[in-house]
Amino acid sequence: MESLKNPPLTTPKRKIYIDWMKAFGMLFIIWGHCKLQIFSPFVYAFSVPIFFVVSGFLTKKDENHNVFFTKLFWNYIVPFIVLAIVKDLKFLFEHTSDGKFLWSVLAIFGGFHSIGDVAGCLTLWFVYSIMILKIIFHFIPKNKYIYLLIICISIMFTLIYRYFQLKMYWGVTNAIIGLPFFFFGVLLQNYNDYIEKFNEKGRLIKIISFLLSFASVWFIANYNGETYLYKGDCGKNLLFCYLIGFVGTFGVFALSSIFYKRNLKPILLISIGTLVILTFHQDVNHPFLKLVNNIGIENLYLLDIIKLICSLLSLSLFVPIILIIKKFLPFLIGKRAKSI
Repeated sequence: MESLKNPPLTTPKRKIYIDWMKAFGMLFIIWGHCKLQIFSPFVYAFSVPIFFVVSGFLTKKDENHNVFFTKLFWNYIVPFIVLAIVKDLKFLFEHTSDGKFLWSVLAIFGGFHSIGDVAGCLTLWFVYSIMILKIIFHFIPKNKYIYLLIICISIMFTLIYRYFQLKMYWGVTNAIIGLPFFFFGVLLQNYNDYIEKFNEKGRLIKIISFLLSFASVWFIANYNGETYLYKGDCGKNLLFCYLIGFVGTFGVFALSSIFYKRNLKPILLISIGTLVILTFHQDVNHPFLKLVNNIGIENLYLLDIIKLICSLLSLSLFVPIILIIKKFLPFLIGKRAKSI
């Protein structure tokens, strides 16, 4: 997934704000998985769409099929399979004799978050969805009108999916639902000059843009309800789901643009290690949440803010972890991370 990987770190035109967007995005992902009491609709509104949009923005069309599938295999398929199996090892060992072992393996390779009480690829469903979207993008003509047609088809599919109230927890259906975000990112490639002009604007404009975007998401998301894209749940209104996904992504971009010249190594490491963070963040964050829950904080707003601090601490702990993985298991984070 380009949103979970990096452009070459040696390039002079590296988009530092993308690294910050991915870092902030992972912070929101971790925070959203903390069983929030107040901020859950707000966080879920855009935490996943950020990565769909960024992935589309960074995706380039390869002319050669062999080059495309080689990249897909080493940058996505191999890390996906290895991380998913490692994540599910406990479940697999516990169910070697009752048949669920095989179902779990099939769920992983099939891209299912889970099947009933059988663990699948879990949070890595997103990686599976991105692989599907990259394949779609690779084989369709490079034409913005074709992209718009594909977006319309995906929205029609999502409307049908919602009408029948399906909950499949499947990376393929989630890819189709998330396709408008991905192809919006692809279309944004044509407006890179405008993005760079925004980066050059003053800090005050960026702060105002960030605050207004997040305020808008807050009010609309609380009306629309939680959007659990991992099971294809878009809340009460599909239009609002897409709207707050886009607005929230812009808010994170505006926030990241404030730091677009700050090329910090911890941020780079988080950016290249998002696959690993996506897989294990709940395990790392669990001790912090257990401690917080044992304190018994009654103020729900304060409780959610403390969980945000816990999420930030957990994210920080991944920096040395990713540095070690980069040195000894670089295939888990992609070849493009070698120059850090």
